[in-house]
Amino acid sequence: MSNQHKLIRAFNLQAYHCRDLDSSFMGDACELMAAHLKPNTNIGKTLFDWPGDVAASGASLPLRLMGCLHRLVISHESPELARVYPPHLLTDDDWPVFEQALIDHEQAILHQLRQAPQTNEVRRSAVLLSGFMTIANQTANFPMVMSELGASAGLNMCWDKFSYVFGGIKWGDPGASIQLTPQWNGNPLPTHPLSVVDRGGCDINPIDLDDQQKVDTLLSYLWADQPERLARTRSAIEIFKENALNIDKEGAINWLKERLERPEQSTVHVVYHTIARQYFSDADKNESRALIEAAGENATAISPLAWLRFEADGEQPGAALTLRLWNGEDNDGAVQFLGRADYHGRWIDWVG
Repeated sequence: MSNQHKLIRAFNLQAYHCRDLDSSFMGDACELMAAHLKPNTNIGKTLFDWPGDVAASGASLPLRLMGCLHRLVISHESPELARVYPPHLLTDDDWPVFEQALIDHEQAILHQLRQAPQTNEVRRSAVLLSGFMTIANQTANFPMVMSELGASAGLNMCWDKFSYVFGGIKWGDPGASIQLTPQWNGNPLPTHPLSVVDRGGCDINPIDLDDQQKVDTLLSYLWADQPERLARTRSAIEIFKENALNIDKEGAINWLKERLERPEQSTVHVVYHTIARQYFSDADKNESRALIEAAGENATAISPLAWLRFEADGEQPGAALTLRLWNGEDNDGAVQFLGRADYHGRWIDWVG
């Protein structure tokens, strides 16, 4: 399949996924790109010449480009483009506006295209919470040391600052500014009073939430016809700042080495990530797995290690939530399939 066909197919497939995630505007915009984008601009040529997997399983070029364009709207850099964004309904007649934006804002778009999308969807914290409850149930409810890989802006590091209602449970401060209420399918979730004694996150390109341009970039990967996601993310940004959290600008390997070298007794170290691993190189995937497994070999009943992953696995619907736990028992490190969840955290199909 030629590069051109791969890119067009990726836009059409992304259109399908966006509609499945309740964004008709993004579906229409991606189909507009599939129908009209040509290598007759520098942006078009860059996209058509992009090496490797351009779809959601790889570089996610459709989401990268749509993020670039949305940022021009959020930052008020392109009033012309803003006029064809919601509540406007897209038609083929709007294509010249998109094409002109690719020309007029070429350098800004090329700069952002080099970055992997960083949605940092806050509702994924509900998926994580179900995994953290499971870890607590299997580790004597030890206090947690949290280590997030590919943390982006770190908004899901604030998971215990939100409130939750799902699966027959209520958890967290009911007065929290963010309440997550995903649809729950499956058996009730065992609940525990979780506590965090240390938390950290790393990202090769973390979002500095004190830099408005970078905040605009983060918000640009949310979808323009879903204002509730934008509002929720802005609230999470304020929570992150209020709690003075920090993201280390570092790749996963060196950061993990340092974090895993300091196990503490009577705590459980939880390494976790959400829809991030696809952006790791194959070498980093293999080395990070080896590092975690090696640390797992030294885990004990009073110093267990957990690896919680919410990642695409090529299956449908949504993404898979899996857990590997090491605590000195015979089945250490066995993969536990906990269930599937919507990429945006709208629903959780729980197996447990």
